[in-house]
Amino acid sequence: MRTIDVDGSLEISVEDSLRAEVANRIPVEAVAADSDGVPIHILLHVVDGMLQELEYFREDSRPIQHATAEDELQVLVL
Repeated sequence: MRTIDVDGSLEISVEDSLRAEVANRIPVEAVAADSDGVPIHILLHVVDGMLQELEYFREDSRPIQHATAEDELQVLVL
């Protein structure tokens, strides 16, 4: 795993034998409010059945102000 941007998005490497059948490149999204109320999105990217990235961003494209706690997340299965 390695951080790939200032918001903390992660590039993820997994073994070739671990594959998931998903209908969409982004099968799961989570949303929470940053400390000023602006929504933060966390997207799980799967490419060719392999987990590739966990992308974090604010709706207004500004830097994320605080780390989101697990109990603050609303998870959406797409």
